[in-house]
Amino acid sequence: MSGKQVIISLNYWIKAVITIQLVLLSVGCNLDQSSSTEATARQTVVYNPNNSSAYYRQLLQNAKGSTKVDLQLMLIRALLAENRLTDAENQLATLHTSLNAEQQKEKQLIHAELAIKQQQPFNLAVIDANTLNVQQKFRYYQIKLLQDQQNRDINAQASDYMALETFSTPSLKQSVINQTWQFFNSLSDNDLQNIVVYANELNLQGWIQLVYIYRQSLMVEPINQINSEGETETVIPDLSEQERHRRISKAISDWQIQYPTHPAVMYVKNAIFGIKQNIAANDEGSHASNVALLLPLTGTSKVFGEAIRAGYMDAANFYPDENRQNIQVFDTTADSLPSILSQAKQQGAQLIVGPLLKNDVVNLTRSNPSLPVLALNKVHDQHLTLFPSNNTICYFALSPEEEAIDAAKHIMGQNKHVPLIITTDNAVGRRAAKAFATSWYAAAAGPVYVQYFSSAAQLKQQMNTGIGLKVEGQLLKTNLINTSSDTLMPTSDIDAIYVFATQEELDFIKPMLEMNTTGNKVKTKMETNVAVPPLYSSSRSHSANTTTDYRLEMEGMQFSDIPLLMNNNTIYSQLPSNIQQDYSLVRLYAMGMDAWRLANHFDKLRSQQNPVLEDGLTGKIFVDSDCEIQRQLIWSRYHKGDIQLIDQLSSN
Repeated sequence: MSGKQVIISLNYWIKAVITIQLVLLSVGCNLDQSSSTEATARQTVVYNPNNSSAYYRQLLQNAKGSTKVDLQLMLIRALLAENRLTDAENQLATLHTSLNAEQQKEKQLIHAELAIKQQQPFNLAVIDANTLNVQQKFRYYQIKLLQDQQNRDINAQASDYMALETFSTPSLKQSVINQTWQFFNSLSDNDLQNIVVYANELNLQGWIQLVYIYRQSLMVEPINQINSEGETETVIPDLSEQERHRRISKAISDWQIQYPTHPAVMYVKNAIFGIKQNIAANDEGSHASNVALLLPLTGTSKVFGEAIRAGYMDAANFYPDENRQNIQVFDTTADSLPSILSQAKQQGAQLIVGPLLKNDVVNLTRSNPSLPVLALNKVHDQHLTLFPSNNTICYFALSPEEEAIDAAKHIMGQNKHVPLIITTDNAVGRRAAKAFATSWYAAAAGPVYVQYFSSAAQLKQQMNTGIGLKVEGQLLKTNLINTSSDTLMPTSDIDAIYVFATQEELDFIKPMLEMNTTGNKVKTKMETNVAVPPLYSSSRSHSANTTTDYRLEMEGMQFSDIPLLMNNNTIYSQLPSNIQQDYSLVRLYAMGMDAWRLANHFDKLRSQQNPVLEDGLTGKIFVDSDCEIQRQLIWSRYHKGDIQLIDQLSSN
């Protein structure tokens, strides 16, 4: 072996030992007592990695019995952490032979660590990892990692890092992720290809894929240029730091979408850039902001959170002139809100975007967060009295109330005076009816009537018996607490009907209303001559699977939806296919994109002149005095089996 090889080999082992020592230093352990009587009689002994061997040696002077054994074990651990291997070996030789079960486990771990650091053979199989507690398992895999590093076993090291992720405490998570990234990124492409990955090892697959995505993001196409001698040569241009940061950030975002539940998903950006560099956002001229995106990415709400995240992450690609963001994604179903907010602050977040679920928004608002927040839901009136208005929080939601308010303004703008709302008799339907009436009465317009139905099944049963729907309803009082009575009151004054229902429900409602003008045997002569007032509906009844026959059946009905779905937007054709096929997901995707743009202008939302976004994908966006985002939707009409914008029809 040459002198250079000896030096490289020595440096490798020194680096390996120091790396493991640094992690070992950060883990503490509670030792169980040998008996409950003795535990009561003596002080609790807790190992603290910040204490030196001298500290434990001093405590040993007056210790007796099992406490003395505990302190001896802690002293040996401290000596190992200080790399005083001979002293640790001598102290281990003096250890009492009569140990309780917990002390015996500690002795085995210490013996293993000492032997491996001395580069002596040790069979780790003598330690039953299943009997260890979580902290001891973490230490076990640290020791095993050191042994596998000595053996140059890349497959085993990869498995060790996966185990360390599993058993690390929250305070150690970032450190473990950093070391895991350094390990995988140090491997050659050939080494990565030779790692054995089983089908159920998704975390390991994720790490390997991250390295590939990272490296591909930094690849630059060679270019031909003329050198100083007038000759053509092929060179690979250098990336600027700003371009390098942009490419890596995009690669990480793509990876986070592909592996949303990976343990490293919240930590990997700091692992790659380093916390200080990530927070600094590279250079002052870039105006990048550090955003914590809080969404449900597991559980029953996962599909909604994923759609919003996809839109948020993709927004930078569609709006290249906007300021870029450093985005850390947090799963609100995997961790508590206080813990997430604490992590976000530690990682340098300047703005919180989210959460999405209503209860999380309520809890976040109550907590009076120190960081500004763009919440992705709104708080109902009954919750607003629980806490004062918070100047650091703005609210953005795709709520039924918003659609109903926009419908009231649209219908009023068409010179209608007495509307009837037909909707389901549930919380969502009543909220929509209340919001519509509130907006209507605020403009000092005429009365608002409402007719509730229970379900599509009830409508179907009623239709099958030949009974249609009459143009009648309960008068909504101006205080909106109750309707005037439970009795439906027919009125000839109703000149518009707003149906807030699903497509399935609307399939019954429109023909049932028309049954009062044609073919109903039980209607009176007066009812026969009453035409159905103009019909309006919400986006709830507009889906991707509407057929030409359906559009012909809905002839003349006006409905509202977001611009991304109604304006032949080129962005729609570029959406992921699974999102294109479900309009509810398209709306959430658009919400994510608009949220990204609003986050870029958050500090101006309260002072900026309306509209804030003239070309929002969820609508023309305004902000009210309480920093609640309001949207003006696109209105269209079913016309001869097609869909046309209202403006287009009025111009024909």
